[in-house]
Amino acid sequence: MIDRAIDDLNMAIRLKDDYVQAYINRAGTYLNKGKYNLAIKDCDVAIRLDKECAEAYNQRGSVYVGRKEYNRAIDDYDVAIQLKKNYPIAYYNRGIAYTNIGNFEDAIKDFKRATQFKTDYAEAYYNLGKAHFEVREVDLAIQGYTKAIELDNDLAKAYKNRGIIFLHIGEAELAGADFNKVIQLLPNDASTYYIRATQVWLHQREWEKAKADLTVSKSLGLEISTLFSRDFGGVNNFERMMNIRLRADIAAMLTSRKHCTKIKILSLADYQNVTDSQSTSIRDSDNTVR
Repeated sequence: MIDRAIDDLNMAIRLKDDYVQAYINRAGTYLNKGKYNLAIKDCDVAIRLDKECAEAYNQRGSVYVGRKEYNRAIDDYDVAIQLKKNYPIAYYNRGIAYTNIGNFEDAIKDFKRATQFKTDYAEAYYNLGKAHFEVREVDLAIQGYTKAIELDNDLAKAYKNRGIIFLHIGEAELAGADFNKVIQLLPNDASTYYIRATQVWLHQREWEKAKADLTVSKSLGLEISTLFSRDFGGVNNFERMMNIRLRADIAAMLTSRKHCTKIKILSLADYQNVTDSQSTSIRDSDNTVR
């Protein structure tokens, strides 16, 4: 399908070699294939043909994000926004770039601007929630995820991250409801079964439910005993911290032969969706305001 799209765009450019939108669209297609150099060349041509084309700068910024050249991406998004003030996708993309360099304050500002210009921008609200969590603004993070869910009630990653925040603030029932929804939407998401088992069912002494979730998680390829050792320091340490005695069969499932010296408490960074660091190209965003 992508190769067919490139063939069609090649034909369009042969017929009209100053067709700016065709270069931008072909750059987006190259970006999707990971052909970053070709994508940048097409963006450069589009900019040379039309220096006032905000979409071309936005597209090139997205290619730079793909190459992890975030500061160069930000420079291009700056230009795109200067040329087109009410350009939500450029604000969103710049927010993603800021997030990738750890500048969460500016990311928050950009995600807010994106939602001002596009009020139904679920992905922007989702990433706004993530950025707020990174700066420990928990209530605002929950608000961001909740708004994203209101706009897209199939956005599994928003339920998952909100559920993890609910765990952080001691709202296990709310967390469990969110994890239930994630599993409904993504029945093969191994880490959610693991989180629900270890963070909800074990605390509630729901042994059969915990065992069922751990069994599914393990069957989906997750090294549950290794993760448990990393997250809690092993069965004995978990039982001591939580003042709980695990059922023998569950304790056996969670006992790792691998020695883990560093305990790392459950965090969003461990289990959140790993695709969120990508910006949006023009071809990927036909439903956005340009």
